[in-house]
Amino acid sequence: MIFFLAGCTPKSSGGTALARFDGTAITDKDFTQRLENVPKEVRSFASRRRKEFLNDLVAEHFLMKEAKKRGFEKDPDVVDVLESARRKILIARLVEKEVDD
Repeated sequence: MIFFLAGCTPKSSGGTALARFDGTAITDKDFTQRLENVPKEVRSFASRRRKEFLNDLVAEHFLMKEAKKRGFEKDPDVVDVLESARRKILIARLVEKEVDD
């Protein structure tokens, strides 16, 4: 099973519900948005395996819920890694915008 950790918790944005679980849903719009967020190399594979990708999104929800329950989001090592990733993403976005302009 491949897990795509592109987001924390699925939030319904309207559309047809593809899966309902734990008081939330993944709609066709959510699914498409999440699919667009995976690396291009994986996107084609994931779109052909829609059911598996949807199952991965549901599993991701429950794994994230458990990680939060255990307090991992407050772990100093996790906080440091997230901050480092945040800086790199912001810098990459700046470079991307500068190249486009």
